[in-house]
Amino acid sequence: MIEQAIEEPSDHLLQLADEHGFSITPTQLARWHRAGLLPAPIQHHPEGIRGSQTIYPVGTGQQLLALCEARFSQGERRLLYLAWHLWWLGYPILMDQVRKFMGLSVKRAERIFAQLADPATGELSELAWNALDKAEDARLDNHPLRRIRKRTGRQNFVTFLRVLLEISIGQFDGFQSRYDATDRLIVEKGFDIRRAYKDHLPGAEPWLTPDGFIQSLQSFSQRLAGFDYNQLLENAEDNDLLRARDIGFSICAVMQAVGQNLEQQRGRGAFGMTEFAKVLPSLGPEGQAWFIVFFLGWLPIATEIERANMEFFASLLRAHSA
Repeated sequence: MIEQAIEEPSDHLLQLADEHGFSITPTQLARWHRAGLLPAPIQHHPEGIRGSQTIYPVGTGQQLLALCEARFSQGERRLLYLAWHLWWLGYPILMDQVRKFMGLSVKRAERIFAQLADPATGELSELAWNALDKAEDARLDNHPLRRIRKRTGRQNFVTFLRVLLEISIGQFDGFQSRYDATDRLIVEKGFDIRRAYKDHLPGAEPWLTPDGFIQSLQSFSQRLAGFDYNQLLENAEDNDLLRARDIGFSICAVMQAVGQNLEQQRGRGAFGMTEFAKVLPSLGPEGQAWFIVFFLGWLPIATEIERANMEFFASLLRAHSA
């Protein structure tokens, strides 16, 4: 994804960083390439000139700026997180580092899912119910959840969050039990999805129906609980991860752009996509890693409806890019 142009001496990289407001030293530059965050340089001995030059591969300058942005502007110090950040953007990073981060992220997600489910019944745990009891007034650091609570209202937000938790542990049954007729409307409002039932491209039908939305939530819930994420990661070839990364990054980046465009042109909730367009880019590093592993498991078994919806998204992306 990163365009590369010319070979870059170390003094050129230091000057480039300085021009963009980042003051780094030759020692920092060397430490970062030894940590695998930058490509390894070579020592060049120009004919007729005493001493040598440290030459980095083409494209290192842009990778350095992305690294400085994460390290200094965003304040990230953890080397593994910095490596993931660069790899997610498409820069070359050792796959051992990528797999280690993904493995840690998967284990963290599995611990969270396990805490939400009662091991005896498979239903929501006491911890999950305690969280629901506090959901109306709890401080929410998650920006998407804050927006959703504002849309649904505080009391209805408890219903929305309960559905979300049941989806996450594979217990969502599509409003067939435990819910009344208004709960479905609360969930649709929370996801800001209702315009998907009527908005459409010229010559096409709306991409989603109310029943299709519920079926998608049920299917997603079943997949979440049904995948062995560690096994998916272990079985994946490096090229599988790279392909999933490229697709995942493109979906997040272009969905954000398309969502903003649709909201500006057609208002909030257009095509039922504007909230999802805000959520995907806010996944965070662990969420991005988990999303890639989930995508690896989902793609081979996607239903016809799911593939049709993906094609709809692809058509929107093509129209936006044209």
